[in-house]
Amino acid sequence: MYEIRGGTTGIGSEAVLYYLIVITLLLFIWIRNPKTTLNMFLVFLFSEGIFSFFGFANIYKAILFLISVLLFIIKSKNHFSKKKALPSLLFITTTVLLFISTFTNYNSNSYNFFQIFSQYSKFATPFLLLYYFISQRKKLLTKSTYNIINALIILQIILSVWKLIIIGTVEAVVGSIAYTGGHYATLFPILAFVYYWIIKNNKFNRLDWIKVVLLLFIGIASSKRALWFVFPIIIFLFYYAKNIKQLNTFLIIPFVLLIFYFGVRINPSLNPEHRIMGDFNIDYIFDYANDYTFGTEEQEGYGRGGGLSAILANSITEELIWGHGFDKVYLTSYESFDDSKFGLMGKGSVSGITGLIISYGLVFPSIFILYSISLLSFISNFKYKIILLLFMLWELVLYKGTLTMGFSISIFFMLIITLLYEKKYIYYK
Repeated sequence: MYEIRGGTTGIGSEAVLYYLIVITLLLFIWIRNPKTTLNMFLVFLFSEGIFSFFGFANIYKAILFLISVLLFIIKSKNHFSKKKALPSLLFITTTVLLFISTFTNYNSNSYNFFQIFSQYSKFATPFLLLYYFISQRKKLLTKSTYNIINALIILQIILSVWKLIIIGTVEAVVGSIAYTGGHYATLFPILAFVYYWIIKNNKFNRLDWIKVVLLLFIGIASSKRALWFVFPIIIFLFYYAKNIKQLNTFLIIPFVLLIFYFGVRINPSLNPEHRIMGDFNIDYIFDYANDYTFGTEEQEGYGRGGGLSAILANSITEELIWGHGFDKVYLTSYESFDDSKFGLMGKGSVSGITGLIISYGLVFPSIFILYSISLLSFISNFKYKIILLLFMLWELVLYKGTLTMGFSISIFFMLIITLLYEKKYIYYK
């Protein structure tokens, strides 16, 4: 019987076997590659799920933040550019606003130092590592670095198949990068495709396209829905941006439509029969997508789109300006989330931007959006900048908001931005 498990409850013994294989394969990749600072960092970056499984998620975040500070000081301090001063200025501004909002709610919420540190680190770590990657951008384009990143990406595919075999379809477990982060199964395949597209200089061979197809197993193993809508669009836009004046642009259309068709049929939520390989019904698909995102007329505050609308519809109060405190969202489980207080139908209706508004009010998210957009100023290719801007805004407004405020996924996104830093590249041979 086909069953989707959203959390990680009840998979203890199965997960132990799963993560033994994860640790073994990560060690194998580390042993087989040169022991450079960059390579060792990349292996550590892709081990987030292991730390979460063993209950050391906060230790992983703290280590990653400390690493980012050290690498920034040692490797990146000479790589600031006056032309790129805006991201740094907005980073400082958002830092100040984050702490103002946090301490405005301090008395009513009684945060401890580690909780405040945890929230700030997921914002600061990607920014600091972006400058580290920029300082190492020539190394990022070498054959050696490609080999280890390619191995780590393929590892996520292998682990997704392994998960299906011994655990089944569990949303929250994603390769080696997540134990409680099902949204990684949507974002990682997309970012992996973008990485390959850039590092291969927009020229895919047959093997590269096979990798793109295999990346879909990551989403299948977590029964993700958004992947089948967003991934085909991203593939088409990147391919179109490169081949806009060529007739073969239209050759990609059947491929992306086939991905969409396959995804709809294999995901039980997206077909009327609610089973694997159910019928393809376009009316049902878009009705379901609309209702899931915005709710029906009777479901006010349902879905991430509906949740944002409900929050913005509230009257302008001091709490809406400076927020209710980050514990209301980021330190609260789905079961204990106070949905009635915010007019939402459960924590599942909290998107990235909605969570920021509830936690920090309207002022911080407004500047944070500008800060996130400013990070794309490091990208020299205008077409790719626009594509990634659209992707980032969708992810912030209608998804989880972790591309520029998080850990492994956010940092992988910073690496991709770095690869597009200059107009001329020396790609690996």
